[in-house]
Amino acid sequence: MGESDAPAICARISNEVARAIGARPDAVWVTWATYEHGHGVPGRLVHVHGRRTADQMEAVTAVLERILGDDVFVTVTPVWAIDPHA
Repeated sequence: MGESDAPAICARISNEVARAIGARPDAVWVTWATYEHGHGVPGRLVHVHGRRTADQMEAVTAVLERILGDDVFVTVTPVWAIDPHA
């Protein structure tokens, strides 16, 4: 799994996450960045920003592990939409 595979992997993650959590496909965004840690070994770090239930976040993690492998490290930041007109 390398840089050249990134667009296809991102599209697959986006579509499968949307299906897993019952969201529109355009409501899931995926970006890709490559980092190296210790001895030039690429790491698999995924950060998820989301406003979802615990069950939905578990589904997101399951999709990521299925596509990227079980050695992926997933972190999560909850987000909330604020109505600027409220």
